[in-house]
Amino acid sequence: MKQHYILTAIVVVLLMLLAGSYLLKATAIKDEIEGFATTNVKLNFCPSWAPQEQTAKGNTDCCEGDFLNGKCNGKTFCTLSPSHDGVPTCTEAWKKYFETKSKDCPVTMPNYYEDVKNANNPKGCSSSTILDTGINPTNLTAPKCRIYKTEKENREKTDSCFVEKERLTVQCPAFAGYTSKVEMVTYRDAGVEKYGSFVCSYTNPLGQRNSCNDEKTLISMWDRQNPNWRLDNSKYTQLNNISCRTFLERERKKELERQRIEALRRQAEEERNRREAMANRFRSFFNRFRQAAQNQADKIRKALEDAKRKAQQDRDAAARKMRDLQNRLKVCK
Repeated sequence: MKQHYILTAIVVVLLMLLAGSYLLKATAIKDEIEGFATTNVKLNFCPSWAPQEQTAKGNTDCCEGDFLNGKCNGKTFCTLSPSHDGVPTCTEAWKKYFETKSKDCPVTMPNYYEDVKNANNPKGCSSSTILDTGINPTNLTAPKCRIYKTEKENREKTDSCFVEKERLTVQCPAFAGYTSKVEMVTYRDAGVEKYGSFVCSYTNPLGQRNSCNDEKTLISMWDRQNPNWRLDNSKYTQLNNISCRTFLERERKKELERQRIEALRRQAEEERNRREAMANRFRSFFNRFRQAAQNQADKIRKALEDAKRKAQQDRDAAARKMRDLQNRLKVCK
């Protein structure tokens, strides 16, 4: 009986372990699908903006602000000692720091990376998990974007996280039978390639390509290039002619025009076929008439030749009779 209970207990433990493993995997998959960051940094030092100080209580804290009389008069970022007075350990604080930063990342690249010891090194977001140092993604070839120091750089650099988040806002109008994808438009300024806007690139069932401009990012580009563009009325006409907002209407008009031209083409082809059929019937009739006339002419020519030959034969016969008669007369004399 005791062995039975032990075996039952072992089975229950194994089932609980399997269930826990399954839940962990399901959570990881869910996080990956929904774009949640998976922060695994393991840092344990004071940041440059919060120097290490020894408090009157004997704790080694990282103080953001003035440190007087063994006490931090500003905010204590973390502690290198065990957690105390609501102050997290530096390991916990850095983990929270990267998790908070990751919330500003694009959902396609939800993991924030930064070299917190060297502000000059690149920082950004990646679809890959991050090294425990937080410096780089574990997979350097995975999609990633950069976070630059200035707003101007973030709005102009083609690999910035701002641009990636802009891309994710683009909604290409659905058009039956067409496939679409979002593509970046760049322009060169002083020899440097800069982010411009996004377009929706379409391919129709015949394999023909077309595109329209995302209005929000296009206007943003025009604002950067020329803040006074709104004073030019022709720009509004241009915007209406290339914007995705009016794409479906333009495509429907083009499709109706294409159908109209196709109907005219078919009508012209049917008329050409009808005339060709009439011409073929006329040629067939003419050929039969010509053949019949030729046959009749051949018959007449043959009859004339036969009559001529018969007349010649009659003349020859008459001539022979005349010679015979003359010969008889000579004999009689």
